Amino acid sequence: MQHCSVLVARSGDLSNTVLRENVSVPEIGVLIGIHGIDGVARVQESTSELPVNHLAEFDRIANIYGNEATTAILGQRGFNITLPTRLTAVFSDIVEEPEADEEKPAGPTKRTGLKLASKGDDGGELPIG
Repeated sequence: MQHCSVLVARSGDLSNTVLRENVSVPEIGVLIGIHGIDGVARVQESTSELPVNHLAEFDRIANIYGNEATTAILGQRGFNITLPTRLTAVFSDIVEEPEADEEKPAGPTKRTGLKLASKGDDGGELPIG
């Protein structure tokens, strides 16, 4: 399971931040749930990988942040619980970026739920997607 350091802005207040070190991926998810997506910033240089028992990690997080918050964000604790283990599960900005000299695509790169329309041969609109 990946661990890293994160800056946590308490209640999203960027003037009140705390550095948390050796934070697991599921704990980062709970911090985001509590402080908001803009309230947690990853410190990339400190990423490490450590073996972790998922049940023990769930219990550790619930002991710190409370069972209600932990369950609401990570799901119900169970015998076969599987927690997120990679940073990409909570930080969408970890997608490989194009090199500086490469051109970035214009506009959004994901079209989740987006319906586009184009004209067919008869001039009528055809749904795409």
